[in-house]
Amino acid sequence: MNVHYEIATPAHLSALLDLQEAFYAIDHYPFNHPKAEGVMRHFLQTPALGIIWVIKPAPEAEAIGYLAFTFCYSFEFGGKIAFLDEFYLKENFRGRGLGTQILSYALEQAKALGLQVLHLEAERHNQAGKALYHKFGFRDHDRHLMTKVINSEQEKEK
Repeated sequence: MNVHYEIATPAHLSALLDLQEAFYAIDHYPFNHPKAEGVMRHFLQTPALGIIWVIKPAPEAEAIGYLAFTFCYSFEFGGKIAFLDEFYLKENFRGRGLGTQILSYALEQAKALGLQVLHLEAERHNQAGKALYHKFGFRDHDRHLMTKVINSEQEKEK
């Protein structure tokens, strides 16, 4: 099965929020729909922040997943880098080799965008995801990703 990729626009907002809510539910992350809508809308209207691809089995079909790059800059890695911040595929489409196909596409896009490095996070329990990422050359950087919440609204949601 081949998939179709569309660069997300505000017209995809509702579908993206449905997918994101399902993604967050996997690990019981809080999902505040009005807040998520505002964050997603801002992201989609601000191309300098990154890019989201909506994944579909065919151009006119319903979305089955999405892939989001968020951009930043690194002195260590020599320029523009990105986080593969979110990568979600509906459960009934997993296990068919689509993850491999989609990650190949993501790496092609990373090169086309002139990225030096692509980072990602994987949940410790996500063995299938980690195996896929290792297959594509992603490695544990032997560092800890550490987070400090700055916005008090974020802290309230944790």
